[in-house]
Amino acid sequence: MADLIAFLKAEPSTVDQLVLMDDDPGFPSLLIDGRGSATFDESDAGAGRACLTVDTQRYAKRLPGWDFAIREKPGTGEFRYARIAMRARTAKGIMIEFAADGVFPPEDKPLRTYFAGENSTGWVSNELSPDAPGEWQSFTIDLWETNGRQDYTLTGVAFTPMKATASYDRLELLRANPDSAP
Repeated sequence: MADLIAFLKAEPSTVDQLVLMDDDPGFPSLLIDGRGSATFDESDAGAGRACLTVDTQRYAKRLPGWDFAIREKPGTGEFRYARIAMRARTAKGIMIEFAADGVFPPEDKPLRTYFAGENSTGWVSNELSPDAPGEWQSFTIDLWETNGRQDYTLTGVAFTPMKATASYDRLELLRANPDSAP
């Protein structure tokens, strides 16, 4: 974890992608809020050697070193997209939310919140898929577009399986959408 924080505090990134979560056994302990548990799970990773498995919900509004500019046209050290692999283990729906400047989105607006499968939270959210992925599935999210086309600073994340267990793997920020044709 110390290596990641040092890297993030270094000069602005000139790379097109930045991995925020993947194979770090210390990451679950940073998710200091929420009901349920978060574990470093080496039994069934989507990428690498481990994933984050969450039951109910775990989150942090401000994570150490997380101060990422989300922009329409990202420059040096800025990003627009996120990509994450998700798998619903026992959940009928899974969600991920992003905090802007230490604040999660309001429950009545589809800003910075995304779900696959059933959304039983009652929160307005952006649908990634009508089905909860039973196997690992990767999703690319336009963080700028789904924030009302507004710039912001990404500071935290919430992992929310719908009253059950789900796994998340390899969360990364991207400057460009790798799924778009050039």
